[in-house]
Amino acid sequence: MGKKLRAAKTSLVVAFLAAGGAASATGAKSSSAGTNTAGERSVGWNDPLVRFLKLDGLASYLKVRSSSALALSYKAQLESDAAELYQKYPSQVAGVLALYQKAGTLDQMLKGLEAVFKDNNAGPLTSYLKSSAGLESFIKFDEFLGALAAVDPGPHGAFAFWLKNTGASSNALQELGGLAGSSSTP
Repeated sequence: MGKKLRAAKTSLVVAFLAAGGAASATGAKSSSAGTNTAGERSVGWNDPLVRFLKLDGLASYLKVRSSSALALSYKAQLESDAAELYQKYPSQVAGVLALYQKAGTLDQMLKGLEAVFKDNNAGPLTSYLKSSAGLESFIKFDEFLGALAAVDPGPHGAFAFWLKNTGASSNALQELGGLAGSSSTP
């Protein structure tokens, strides 16, 4: 995916999160209809992890139907991959959900990634990473995306959906020559 397209998608996600999208998405009601099970964990369309992966509410925010249709076409795989993530990578899931539910955390990080993709400018991201909270948040995000890619790296998995929807991957630092330590592995 080209850097300009990735930057545009990341910009939209940043605007959505800054507008309180994460807060409204976390208040959605849970549903157990059409669920996948990982161990004893039921994962349905309204599970917090699935809502994070599809950035619940983004399509309404943008008033774009294609995003909702894309999410629906990935529904079974998103639920299945989420169930596997809960089972295999519980700490990475807990970490990213904590970031998603804490207002302002992901949007600051995504703004830094946006500058990387848009302008080859790592300044905002490295500035964010200089704080211990920023570095800790980025590591949680990076570890989660590594786990997500490990669960299903194929073109129809949750990781592919995430990239199509947001343009934000964990390899931005590697693309710029490894400006900071990043694990990218679960």
